[in-house]
Amino acid sequence: LLIGYKNDLDKSLVQSYSNTGVVHVIAISGLHLGLVYWLLLIFLRPFRNLRGYLWFQPVIIILGLWSFSLLAGGQASVLRSALMFSCLTVGQALGRKTAAYNTLAFSAFLLLCYDPFLLWDAGFQLSYAAVLSIMIFQRSVSNWFYFQNRIIEFIWQLCAVTLAAQLLTLPFTLYYFHQLPSYFLLANVLAVPLSSIIVLGEIALCLLGFWPSAAGILGSLIAAAIRFMNAYITRIEWLPGASLAGISFDLAQAFLLTLFVAGIGWWLLEKFKWGFFLSGLSLLGLLSIGAIHRVQTAQQRKIVVYHIPGRLGVELMEGNQTCLLGDQGLTEETDLFSYYLQPARIYFGVVANNQGQELLRSPPFYSWKGRHMLVMDTFLRFQPAEKRMAIDLLIVSGSARFNLVRLSQSMEIRQLVFAGIKPSRRLQEWKKDADSLGIPGYDTGEKGAFVMNLN
Repeated sequence: LLIGYKNDLDKSLVQSYSNTGVVHVIAISGLHLGLVYWLLLIFLRPFRNLRGYLWFQPVIIILGLWSFSLLAGGQASVLRSALMFSCLTVGQALGRKTAAYNTLAFSAFLLLCYDPFLLWDAGFQLSYAAVLSIMIFQRSVSNWFYFQNRIIEFIWQLCAVTLAAQLLTLPFTLYYFHQLPSYFLLANVLAVPLSSIIVLGEIALCLLGFWPSAAGILGSLIAAAIRFMNAYITRIEWLPGASLAGISFDLAQAFLLTLFVAGIGWWLLEKFKWGFFLSGLSLLGLLSIGAIHRVQTAQQRKIVVYHIPGRLGVELMEGNQTCLLGDQGLTEETDLFSYYLQPARIYFGVVANNQGQELLRSPPFYSWKGRHMLVMDTFLRFQPAEKRMAIDLLIVSGSARFNLVRLSQSMEIRQLVFAGIKPSRRLQEWKKDADSLGIPGYDTGEKGAFVMNLN
């Protein structure tokens, strides 16, 4: 929470924060820089009557901001915030008003001059989209309601900021993470202010290091606050429908959704009718792409062979259903499932269903939709036959041991796939034999997952 070191965080806890829409709390961002900036202003206030304060103050603030940013790892969101606060500080020192949009654009320009590839960084895109969305929509959203009770008004302002930030970040969230947290307002309304208090407490804890008894008491309070926040986020994740996961969303849909939000904002905020037409056309395009995807998904028939080192992962996809052929333990191991199987299932728009796939099993032979497969993942010996069998797909995985030349005397092999095999002399010999026999070969270690379309 203080310096952004996340290597020792429990993965399930990080996933809980992600599923509830508050993962920004454990990522160093503008919230942290804003707290540091505020603390530096308070610290320097007693020195405002000193000579040269107008130049002394910005130097100390900028040094403090950038020292913290580098300590926190110099991520895109931190550098963006540091640049914006630096521009704000310099503008105030020069007696000039700073335009928020110009400052945001200037910080992005400097960061891209330093590293142009940041433009493709998800953190960079989400950070700038969130800030721009807050700048555009926050005032309008907060004006929806007004409460005389200060506590309720404070809670509503937090909700307004969260809602405003979601508008332009929604396309990026759906495109990169394929999920949408349902209770993000409920999670943010406590996590944001509580995490700010915790960060301030942690800074105070660092300053109290010389006083062990006071530091011990404060440390216990901070630990209790962190446990409470973690428990609160975990409970929200357990609520029914807490996260709408597995949403298939491509780049074209993300672009059209961004245009839709921009058009709606243009129309509502500026009363410009062309914004309404832009949003309408974007929505029509978005619905059309979704309809095309649904039709393509309903008609698809694919065999997908994954590259999972040391494991066999093959899926048979028909319509929006998929059947896992191979190591069934892949679905139980969270890391392997989320890294290999889940992204492909989201991309192809399928869900697991091991029933009704009409798969004929007689290991190592399998038949599905008129295609014959042979899975070689151990030592097998085949004798030459009078009539050669037709094998549409030969999958080689694991600790397979066989002679491809002899095997080809018994079978007509139409496609050879090496799945999850580490580079070795044996693999190179198989590839040479495949080339000499005229058998198309595919190494998932070099080219990624193999996809055979049966349509």
